[in-house]
Amino acid sequence: MAGPELRVSVGGAVKGVSDVYVAVGGTYRRVAEASTAVGGTYKTAFSPGITLNHWRVLPVSGNPFRWKLDLDIADNARSAVVYGDWQPAPLAQLSADTDTSLRWLSERGPGQPKKTYNAWVVVTDEFGRTSTLPNISFTPPLPAAPPTPTFSNIGENSFTASIPAQVEADAYVWARVTPGYAEYTLPTSHTWTGATPSTRYGIQVLTVVEGVRGAWSPVGYLTTKAPSYTKGDYVLWPSGGTSYNPGYTSYSYYWRPPSEGLRAGNSTPWTGTENRGNQSGFIYYNFWDSTHHALREALNRGATITRVQLHLQRRSTSHGYGGVDPRSGLQLHTHGYESQPGGRPGFISTWGSPHGWSRGEARWVDLPTWFGYHIVRGDAGGRGIALGGYYSPYYLFEPVGVGATGRVVITIT
Repeated sequence: MAGPELRVSVGGAVKGVSDVYVAVGGTYRRVAEASTAVGGTYKTAFSPGITLNHWRVLPVSGNPFRWKLDLDIADNARSAVVYGDWQPAPLAQLSADTDTSLRWLSERGPGQPKKTYNAWVVVTDEFGRTSTLPNISFTPPLPAAPPTPTFSNIGENSFTASIPAQVEADAYVWARVTPGYAEYTLPTSHTWTGATPSTRYGIQVLTVVEGVRGAWSPVGYLTTKAPSYTKGDYVLWPSGGTSYNPGYTSYSYYWRPPSEGLRAGNSTPWTGTENRGNQSGFIYYNFWDSTHHALREALNRGATITRVQLHLQRRSTSHGYGGVDPRSGLQLHTHGYESQPGGRPGFISTWGSPHGWSRGEARWVDLPTWFGYHIVRGDAGGRGIALGGYYSPYYLFEPVGVGATGRVVITIT
């Protein structure tokens, strides 16, 4: 004979022990359906009938911006829905047969650095009861600093900077730290142009992931190559030279034969009908020859003109036009002609030399360095050198090519 059924009084009625109720949310519910407050609402508590092996977040090896969600529930679960707060739809909907566990492993990301991502699971057991697993979360870190940039193809005016590709980078910000400061969005390898020879540059880079900037790399330094030009003396040989007689009216000027030499005179010794005042000797150079070209290339590469010398030799006899012999200074000019012009010539810039020449004397005279920039690079339109003009003593120099008259030596460093 069966023993008496054990009963208890619940809510004013007698119930069997197997139907024990508890008060939940103002109503009586079976113990097996007990609820807990989750997020401000009542959700079925994690059922004692569910065997949870693990519900966890795992890192992804070598990628700090991705994560794995790992769920393992024993075979007493029938279905599960996985949710993530970064998207409205469920991440997964899982189901199993009576003798199969629920197993789910999924990689997610990349995520935005410093942002927290939450996930949870709603599980239904074999009796149709639901349970909500607690949240798990993952927060990607800020992008790490890339390694120090490396440099290759270093030239006078360019160099290549490179870093290895960084995990999940969607952009790279490069900075020229010195000289000056500037930022650029560039790929992992870039050739920088427009650099200055013999200059030290500092370069660094950071990674951008999902729009968030990371830490700067250490600064890498390089020095561009020195200018590839030959320092020293360059000789410019004159291509010709003639003397100009201005005359007393605009119609009486004329050019003297080159064989008469280079004249430099003022109006004091020669006046009246002889018409020999203010004569000027013009020396011409080939602006397009190889020496001019080499000098211009050197200047473009950073060379500096440090000395300009002109060689002149005065005639030993007057040849009828010897003039006085005061050994007084001579006016020197730059002009813009590569050969004898057809009209009245003019000067560009003027300098008064402190040197004088006695008859027959040959000497080098140091000119201001701007003479070199005029006749080499064409600054201010310069091309050649002129002797004499107003307020110069009357000198008669040998023609170009005689006694090296008109030769110019330009020194660059």
